[in-house]
Parts: sequence; C-alpha cells; structure tokens
Amino acid sequence: MCGRFTLSVDGGVLAALFGLVDAAPWAPRYNIAPCQNLLGIRNEIVQGQPVREAAPLRWGLVPRWAKDTRGASMMINARSETARTKPAFGSLVKTRRCLVPADGFYEWKTEAGIKKPFWFSYPDRKPFVFAALWDSYTPPPGNSNYALKDSHSTFPLETCTILTTQSQGWLTSFHERMPVILEEEDWSNWLDNSRSIDSIWDRVVGAFPGKGMVPFAVSTRVNRVSEEGPGLLEAFGASPEPVAIRKTPKKRTEIDQPGLFD
Repeated sequence: MCGRFTLSVDGGVLAALFGLVDAAPWAPRYNIAPCQNLLGIRNEIVQGQPVREAAPLRWGLVPRWAKDTRGASMMINARSETARTKPAFGSLVKTRRCLVPADGFYEWKTEAGIKKPFWFSYPDRKPFVFAALWDSYTPPPGNSNYALKDSHSTFPLETCTILTTQSQGWLTSFHERMPVILEEEDWSNWLDNSRSIDSIWDRVVGAFPGKGMVPFAVSTRVNRVSEEGPGLLEAFGASPEPVAIRKTPKKRTEIDQPGLFD
C-alpha cells in the first residue's frame, strides 16, 4: 500500500518547471503523508487569462457539502475508472483539476519475511506530477460539532485527492493500484478547466510514464510519519537502527477504493 511521496526540490525549481510567476511556497519534503499539506498546481483566471499558481492543499478531500472534515483520511484517492460518476468527485473533474508534483513515491514489499520500503523515482530524480482534484471547504453555519474536530484548521480549507489507476508494468509486483502520473504534454490539458477532459480521459489516465522509474530499497525510518529529511532515502539496512516492521493497519472503508493509492 503506497501512502507517502517526496518532493525534494525547492520552490524556485518548481516555478521554472511549471512556468509560475513567483517561486512556489515549498521547502523540500521527503515524507509527505495523508492529511498533511502538499503542493498543488492549478490555473487561476487573471484578467480573463489562465495563469498557473502553486498553492498548499491538504491531502484528503473534504467536499464543500461535508458536515465536517472527519472523512478526509478516507478521501485521499479517487479511482479514475469511476471518479467522473461519483458525487464527491464528478463536478471536480469538470471544474477543479490540479497537478500534484512529486519526485518519488514509496511502496512497501515483503521480501524474505521482511517488509521493506521502496522509493520509486526516475534515475535523474526529475519531478513528475500526479493527476488530482481539489475543493474548498467551509463548515456549515450552526454546526456545533466541527469546532473541536477542526480546531487545527483555518477556513476556507482547500483539500485534494489523487487519482489512481490499475498498476502497470513492474509496479504490479508491488501493488494492484498506482497513482495516475501525467505525461508532460498533458499538463496544460489537465489544468484547462474551461474544456471537457472526457475526450482524452482514457488516454491520459491510462498512460504509464512511470515505466522509466526504478525502485530503490530505503530506510525503514520512513515507516514513521514524524520522520523527515534526506536520510530517509538511505539504502535499506544502512542505518544502525533496528529494522522496524510496520504492522498492517486496520483496513479502512474508503469511498470506492481500499487503499491509499487505490
């Protein structure tokens, strides 16, 4: 089950890559997890023209009609096969598509009885993007239950979900699902919410630019969400700490998908 990823370049590099006017509000991260902030790239209309902007989005969608944010951890992904027909995602496919940049993601695999974390990236560690959807949430008036649950949040709260598809190629040996990774030639089409994406949907979500990626066994420190820094990418076994085998968490019931990148 893959539920973490990296974006280890700074805001200046991202601004050049995505054609942003200003540097993206981002410092390198090596262990981005659900319900944390990630970086979203989206179009903003300025004087009638689309302009790309970078914005922090919390990973775990909270639909605008939700009573509170408690379901966010179950909405970190949306199946591309059914996203266009689901109430939580359908309208966002039409009007609120965004990109989530990354330069690697983690997956776990058991080998010789040991559960190892692997980091997937391109050999040159170039950034790529996940296809994502975003929404903006403000608690409904008079909801007396949200204050305690959402005391850590400011509103409106902007959140997102990452699309997934059936695993392809060598990724099938790690997990049956994988994040939708967009070809660079499709970035502009995905961000252009003024046009329908239906005509190219199947091609876009079915592409597999990740076939050039390579897996690398890394430190078990990444098992802990609190861990951060480039040391997480040390080779498996290089750290003197004991190998910690992460217990399989109790399976959550998610909307139309069973796993973090399902």
